Amino acid sequence: LISEKEAIAIAKKNITGEVVEIELDEDDGRYEYEMELKTSNGEADITIDANSGKVVELENDDE
Repeated sequence: LISEKEAIAIAKKNITGEVVEIELDEDDGRYEYEMELKTSNGEADITIDANSGKVVELENDDE
């Protein structure tokens, strides 16, 4: 599994903001990091596969 630090670095490559919440979650036998970031436009949620480091889901909640 990638480290939490690596997951945050991947998230910050995709979203400009500060991580306010991070959680390592197991979903259907897969581990993934779920993060919430505070951005200048509101909040963003990103899910990163903890094995491959790939972005699984990216959701921007622009206000």
